[in-house]
Amino acid sequence: MTAQSSRPATCEYEAGRWYLSAQHASEPLFPPRADPSSHARGQLTTASSGGRPRELPAATIVICTWGFRDLLLRCLTSLEASIPPDWEIIVVVNADVDGTVEAISASFPRVHVVANRRNRGVGPARNQGLARASKEVVILLDADTETPRGALEGLAATLVSEPNIGVVGPRLVSSSGDLQHTARNFPTVLTKIRRRAPAVLRRVLPSDDLADSELQRDVGYVIGACQAIRSTALQDVGLLDEAIFYGPEDVDLCLRMWKSGWRVVWDPTVTIMHHEQRRTRRKLLSALTLRHGAGLARYFVKHRYLFRAPRFGQVPAAGVGDR
Repeated sequence: MTAQSSRPATCEYEAGRWYLSAQHASEPLFPPRADPSSHARGQLTTASSGGRPRELPAATIVICTWGFRDLLLRCLTSLEASIPPDWEIIVVVNADVDGTVEAISASFPRVHVVANRRNRGVGPARNQGLARASKEVVILLDADTETPRGALEGLAATLVSEPNIGVVGPRLVSSSGDLQHTARNFPTVLTKIRRRAPAVLRRVLPSDDLADSELQRDVGYVIGACQAIRSTALQDVGLLDEAIFYGPEDVDLCLRMWKSGWRVVWDPTVTIMHHEQRRTRRKLLSALTLRHGAGLARYFVKHRYLFRAPRFGQVPAAGVGDR
């Protein structure tokens, strides 16, 4: 991530456009989009409701963190200013090494905190939050994100707009406004090699990134930095795979959704800022990188493929037993 300003910016919605607050008001982050004001008012209109507005379902936001106190506090500050009062926030703290629990308790009494003595990993920690979620919609959110007003409500509205949508993800941008490729086909061994390959090899290796778009579309998976999930779909397919310590538990969840007949949708009309950390790229042979590799190995063995990715929407029903 290369910042273009002295401090990270925040996203703001004004007059039909998303802006970075560190930029001039005349410089939009993206072109005009649909006005999310109906979502902010807690109502949406769907075909199944005969065109009549109905209340937007409440959501539980689940965040897990490990050593991200300052970024997490910014994340929670943005949430406090942008979500309805009947939504709940659960933060699972893995091995509190930087005073995260105390900081949350002092500044965010609304937040429910689960503190683990050790780093249990992303999947197990998120499952602790998911097990405590009580709302119709669950939103998995990374601690290094910031959410503009109406953004998460927009995701929830998309999620419940059609009865077969199980997961929805937004467009993610960095603090400097750079697009992050978050809507993807299912990975293969070659697409994973491409992510660490030198430029000369990346030109010939296949990519699982999908092209940017202005329209909602079905995708293989959306990355776990922000996933809105229908709670009934989660009950159907099961929680995150706890044998995957750090990635690709998000891919595994989306593939199990498709196998069970739930759609995974990318909604680029919703934009969220992601101060992406990518800890596995800091050291090639770190313990975290090795655990990530082990998670990838489990994913490919579990779903029985290496080079030919499943086609989303056409996954054999027999795969349902992979939960």
